[in-house]
Amino acid sequence: MSRIEMPLPPLPLPRFVRSDQPNVLAVEYGADSRLAAQARRWVWTASRLHRLQAEPLVWIANELFANSLRHTRSGLLGGKTRLTLTHLPNRLRIAATDEGPLPDSVPGEPYLSAETEAAPLGLGLTLVSALATAWGWHGDQHGHTVWAEVARPKPGKPIIHFMPAVTRHAVTARLEAVAGEC
Repeated sequence: MSRIEMPLPPLPLPRFVRSDQPNVLAVEYGADSRLAAQARRWVWTASRLHRLQAEPLVWIANELFANSLRHTRSGLLGGKTRLTLTHLPNRLRIAATDEGPLPDSVPGEPYLSAETEAAPLGLGLTLVSALATAWGWHGDQHGHTVWAEVARPKPGKPIIHFMPAVTRHAVTARLEAVAGEC
């Protein structure tokens, strides 16, 4: 009796994505903002940093994930966002890859908003820019990858204390607002 080879169904999201490079870890998440907590936990664990040292990286990942759900097809039913963490010699790079612009929207570039104080939802790329040593993006109408890098902290030194006071205040206020929503 011959065996019929049937393709395996895709694994449910979130799912780990295999990489050929040992310093690269990735997970795909579905179009559900409730997965943000799981994504933050994954970034912290995958960074292999103390919790306080990982906070800037975790906040950056949270904003990149939220932006992909809010502004792209990744936030629609069946959409996916891939978070990729790359361990580099002196820094860590987090990247979020989306599935392209929303239907009936004009494809655009990620940009810093001038209305950070009045923003009802988040600090977006303004927070990313404040916490990262570098950030950027690449992509086309089929999807964008927005990435940010943070310096690998020296053992025992949390990065948070090196943020400007204004940024620390904005981040703390936003985190308190989010905690109040839960």
